This record gives sequence, C-alpha cells and structure tokens, in this order.
Amino acid sequence: MKKFLVLFLAIFMIVSLISCKKIVQDSNSNTEEGSNEHTTSESSNSTSSETPENSGDIPVNGLKFKLNEDKKSYCVTGYYTFAQNPSTDQHKVIIPETHSNLPVISIDNEAFAYTPLEEIVIPSSIVHIGERAFRECRQLKSVVIPSSITSWGMEAFWGAGLETVTLSQGLTTISEGAFSNCKNLKSITIPDSVEIIGDSAFANCFLPTELIIPDSVKKIGDNAFASCSNLKSITVSNNLTELGSNAFGEVLIFGKPAAAPYYNEYDNGYYLGNENNPYLIFAKVKDTSRDSCQINPNTKFIHSEAFRSSAISSIVIPNGVISLGSAAFFLCENLENVSIPNSITHLGSYAFDSVEWQLNCYEDENGYYIGNEENNYIVFLRGKNKADGSSYTVHPDAKFIYTKAFEYYGDPQTITLYNQIIFIDSAAFYSCDNLNNIVYNGTKVEWEKIRKNNSWKEDASNFTITCSDGVISN
Repeated sequence: MKKFLVLFLAIFMIVSLISCKKIVQDSNSNTEEGSNEHTTSESSNSTSSETPENSGDIPVNGLKFKLNEDKKSYCVTGYYTFAQNPSTDQHKVIIPETHSNLPVISIDNEAFAYTPLEEIVIPSSIVHIGERAFRECRQLKSVVIPSSITSWGMEAFWGAGLETVTLSQGLTTISEGAFSNCKNLKSITIPDSVEIIGDSAFANCFLPTELIIPDSVKKIGDNAFASCSNLKSITVSNNLTELGSNAFGEVLIFGKPAAAPYYNEYDNGYYLGNENNPYLIFAKVKDTSRDSCQINPNTKFIHSEAFRSSAISSIVIPNGVISLGSAAFFLCENLENVSIPNSITHLGSYAFDSVEWQLNCYEDENGYYIGNEENNYIVFLRGKNKADGSSYTVHPDAKFIYTKAFEYYGDPQTITLYNQIIFIDSAAFYSCDNLNNIVYNGTKVEWEKIRKNNSWKEDASNFTITCSDGVISN
C-alpha cells in the first residue's frame, strides 16, 4: 500500500511540474507578443532599429514596406487599417524618401487601390508606380507626379476621384488606362516630354474643354480619348507618327459640330490638327448624304469610322496619308472604288468592313487587291477560289493581309508571302484547317518584325513558317 502511495505521489508531482512549465511558456509567449506590438508602435516613430533583413511588410506610421530584391531599396505596399495600427491615417499619406536608411523607390501594384485615401504626397525618390496602385480611390482629388517618374503601370489611377493632375516635366509615357474613368478630372496639362499616350489613357474622362497634345507626342494609343464628351478644342502634335484605333471616338464618330466646334473643315470633311497643319487627321465626313469627298493633301491620318454610313461612291486617299483607321468605310453601301497610296504604313483592323465584297479590285491569279495605279497590290483583300489543298502566292508588292483573307478560299496547304508584308490582320488564315506551311522569303528576324493583330492566327491549323534562314514553329 505504501509503495502504491509513493508511486501515485511521484506521478502527481511529475504532472504538476509539466503543467507549471507550460503555464510559464504561455506566459513568456504572451510577453513576447506584447513586446512585438510595442516594438511596432515604437517603430512608428523611429525606423533606426529596422534592417534590410526585414524583407516582409513593415508598418511605419501605418504604411507597409517591403525590401526590394536588390536589398538596396524599399517598395511601399500599402497601409494597415486603423484597427490594425492606430497610427494609420487612411485619408492622408506622406510617403517618406527613405526607410531604414534606404531609399523608397516604388509604389507596389494595387498598393492603395479601393481605399478612402484623400491625399497622397509622392516624394522624388519614387521612380515607379505599379499597376492599379490608386485604382478607384474615389476620395482622392489631386495628385502631383514628380519628375523622377518617367512612366508607370497600367490603370494606375483608373476610376479615381481626381479633379486635378500635375504631370512633371520628364514624364515620357502616360500608361494604358492611366486616368481612364476619372470622371471628375477638370485640369491636366500634358508636358512636352511625353512621347506616348497609351491605350485608353483618358477614356471616358470629363477632361477640360481644351486639350493640347504637345509636339513631343509621337504615338496616341487605341481609345486614348474615347468618350471624352466635354472636349471642345483639340490641338494635335505635329510630330505624330501613330494614331491608334478609335483614338478620339466616340467624340468624333457621333459628335456634332454644334456640340464640338473644334473641327477644321475642307471640302466634305472635318479635321483635327494644329497651327502648322490644320488637316493632320481626317476626322469624319461632314455631309454623309454626298457621294464624294476630297481629302486635304496635307492629311496624314484617317480616323476610325471616318466615312461611316456615308454615301460616297469613290474615294482617293492622297499620297502622304500613313494611317487608315479601323472600320474606316463601315456601312458605306455605295462605295465601289478606293485608291490606297504607297505611303500607307498602318491599316486598322476591319478597315473595309461591310464593303469588301462590293469594291472594284485589282487582281492576279491568286487573289483580289486594293491599291493604286502605280501599285495595284497594296492590300491583299481576299483569295480566289481554288481546289482544297492548293497553294497561294500573295503578290510580292503586297504590304497588308486583310482580315479573314483566306476564309472560304480553297483551304490552302501552303501560302507564300514576301518580305514587303508589314501587317497581318485578325483571323487572316481563318478556317485554313489544312494549312501546314507559310513560306516567307525574308529572314526570321524580318518575320518577327511584321506587325500582327493579336488574333491573326485565330481558327487556323498548326503551321510552320519557313523563312530564308530557318523554320519557326507556330
């Protein structure tokens, strides 16, 4: 009996000791957690104790940072909510130039997206703003972009509540969708360092009534100013070399002169331009009931849907025009003759949509073309009917392969293209189930330089491209 009591007491003491040890451990753990929270609070006022080894998010005055891969700089990743960190000010953010004695050089993707941010101060140490960084910050009324930032990620301020934007000298690119859907935007000046205005950069914005695109701008992207219905005056860069699809639509396509008195006029057309060339862009037909339209000889661009629903029967696009916009002749039911100049370097998708079957074309044994008296074969519009499995050779002078050019035309096994080709439109080889080889008489580098619509290979078989210096697998 005594032995049993001794054994019981021994077991009881061991269990008690283990329980006491666990209580002590739990107490220490809680103490450590309290210490960490205190350290975070202290770090709100001082960052000297933090080192680059802390590569995760670090809260300072509510802001979160992460160490960049180079271990020499930091990126702002956002901020904690007030509940997470009482030092957070969700309405006003001042980004420091340094953190832990290292520069803060970037704002991360979606760092402040969908937050109640009202004011942001971006220091000159920042060189990059990430994609959607301030997306739908609807309380944010103004922003100053420092000159240290030369470009930023797409949709950086999409849908923000911005009323004024200050872009500093040195900015070279306004990115895709940068200020799209900023419907309160009333003041913005594009600095004369900007060279590229990206796709949909200002689409659906309530821009100021006057817009000046400086001569530094060389490219305006697709839909860049689409649906900016408040515009009343537009001055376009005289050094423009590329005008994207629907760049100013639907303002141009559906706008009326009484509501938008910024047009210049010549014959039966409305134009956009500048002091040096008022006729830079043929915007649209003035009187759609007339069957003719003479384009000004100084014109360089034909805007998307410029001739939409007009009664024109014949059109000569003058030499000097470099770009014919997408769906330029959409619903032109009377159109029979189009002359395309040798100067054309850009053909918008579906430029001849709805009229391709009614046009008088030049032709050879393989297909039908649109061109001019000097060069009949600029645009390969469509192939001729051939037996299945036949081969096609596009004329050596052709520069463009039109959309669905080979649909319904013999399902060729081989198509030969020459190195004058500069653009292949969408679904060019649509339904070519037997196509196994495109023979290209240029090099692989030249083939890669050809501009191609994103869907140029749509619904085509897996084919190879045989170039003069080797084969490219599709």
